[in-house]
Amino acid sequence: MPHIVIRSTVVELGLHGDDYDAFVAGLRANGFDARIDDELSERRSFELGRETVQVGIWLADQFLEPTAIALAVEAIKAAALRTISKRKKGRKHQRVRKLPIYGSRGQIHGWVELPPEDDAP
Repeated sequence: MPHIVIRSTVVELGLHGDDYDAFVAGLRANGFDARIDDELSERRSFELGRETVQVGIWLADQFLEPTAIALAVEAIKAAALRTISKRKKGRKHQRVRKLPIYGSRGQIHGWVELPPEDDAP
């Protein structure tokens, strides 16, 4: 079962924690071992190779075939679209606009968009 770790800012998780919980539930319903990094408030960065990364989604892909990685990335994007990517006013001033989907070697497989504002007039 592919393992996924989601890491966002404390503010983003505080404002939209229910969305992230729904995102994780959606990934788990699709057979992924997914979780939100619950130590986020205690750490300021995540060491990934030589880069310091604060937010993103990590896919443990070291044992997956390229086709399985592509399917996992599409499943992550679809689950995010149904949950955390909904437009909300609280996201209008957030600095995080996209969450990268990282592989186990630090490569970026794709992006999850976080829209800036509400669609409603």
